[in-house]
Amino acid sequence: MYQITSVPVGQQVIEASKEGYEPASQNVIVEEGNPVPQTGKNVFNFQLVPISATPSPTPLPTPACAADSIEASPKTMQLTSWESGEETIIVVCEDGSPVAGETITWKIKPGKKRIAIVPKSAITDANGEARFTITARGQAGNARIKFKDTAASLKTTVTVEVIE
Repeated sequence: MYQITSVPVGQQVIEASKEGYEPASQNVIVEEGNPVPQTGKNVFNFQLVPISATPSPTPLPTPACAADSIEASPKTMQLTSWESGEETIIVVCEDGSPVAGETITWKIKPGKKRIAIVPKSAITDANGEARFTITARGQAGNARIKFKDTAASLKTTVTVEVIE
């Protein structure tokens, strides 16, 4: 409970706020001669709602069929030292429809010192796509990445050439 003092007589707007919460306000009429709320008069209740740091995740649809194939786009990538590029892995059913909710992981075959990848794993979205960022390090040469769908054991390979 908080007490507000020195509020002028008349119509006022009282606002309550706290870091991390949406502010709340009320229009009030302050009357002369009623400085203490003994009967509930001039008592105001506020409910502060937390600010959502991240939106609620959208539920993924249940796939109509099992994953049948996995593809990488692009299949090969050329990066200069310390440059980054985006890799998209696409999982589809036999009829070509996307498969959402599949977990994709990766392993760097030869070339671990040449590239880095984030995140460690990703889940396919409603379009059947999972995205990864590949960053070239300072050492020139080739690296191979094997992406795998953990549920269906499907695999695809991407080759990255790091140039100086």
